[in-house]
Amino acid sequence: MRHLPARTRLDSRPLTPERIRKIVLPLFRRRHAYGAEDGAELVLQLAALEVTNSKQLRIIMKRHRRALLQDENRRMSRLETRWIAEETGGVGINVHSSTSWFTIAGLARQAMELEFGERAAALWTATED
Repeated sequence: MRHLPARTRLDSRPLTPERIRKIVLPLFRRRHAYGAEDGAELVLQLAALEVTNSKQLRIIMKRHRRALLQDENRRMSRLETRWIAEETGGVGINVHSSTSWFTIAGLARQAMELEFGERAAALWTATED
């Protein structure tokens, strides 16, 4: 029987909410680890986009890392900042610099929208209804 390298075994494992967290957090700052979303819904949404293992998600997240960080650093209008602060209770937003940051699930969803475009955006809106 042929030996498989550890990286190959890790990369071929199916996605779980905890595995998504372990893939996304090393690429971004710890401040993204907020929110009470369980992640099971995200696993199903990723499966619908045919992202089913750790390697696929890691490659997509690395490919779009710079664009996600630029989107987070975009300054918002004062009105938009106040609205988001009220909606989230001040979590995930810096009111002084008028910037916000995504949750782990938000980062994954944004990366999928950058990768798959309208197909991913339609999937997110279909599951919200």
